[in-house]
Amino acid sequence: MMTKGRLRGFFGSRSIPIHELGTSKEIEPEKDGKVLPFEGRPEKLGDKNGGTYVNKVVVSRKALKYKNGTTNRGNEQMAIKVFPPEYHPSFHKERLNLILLKGSSVPPESIQLCFGTVLANSRGYIISELATCDLRHILVGEYIFTSPRVPPMLLLNEAHSIANGLEWLHRDLVGDGGQLMTGIHMDLKPTNILVF
Repeated sequence: MMTKGRLRGFFGSRSIPIHELGTSKEIEPEKDGKVLPFEGRPEKLGDKNGGTYVNKVVVSRKALKYKNGTTNRGNEQMAIKVFPPEYHPSFHKERLNLILLKGSSVPPESIQLCFGTVLANSRGYIISELATCDLRHILVGEYIFTSPRVPPMLLLNEAHSIANGLEWLHRDLVGDGGQLMTGIHMDLKPTNILVF
């Protein structure tokens, strides 16, 4: 019989740590049988998009490994984009684009880059901060603000932040080695602009 502490140790040793995205273009798949460090059941967010889908998950304490050596303190809600085996090329392409963005000129504060990526159990995973909503929710009035009346200046500041982020993504960015790269988004629409 296993006690609670020993059980946690058993599952902890099988759990995959999620490291902050670095600059290495190579990714080693995790060994089969390892589990992702999520608590409870994932909650589906939206519909499948070309075979990939996004879930809201709670990441276990100390599962997020930052470059400075620290870990997350508590259980944190995150978004995880899942790429089934047949979408590995899409996963690798998106991962490389995220590495290039992270290594380019410093993004404005309005840009939220992903935390990390994992290749495990024949699936690719991109782990990111969980957004409050997307731009479409705000434009059509589906997002309910906590305050009954939002000051116009706050809305203007948010619109300015979104515009700054889009401008940064679409101008020439300096990648690793000093090369210029151009940010191109093939499916730019309000539902793809997340608001935090």
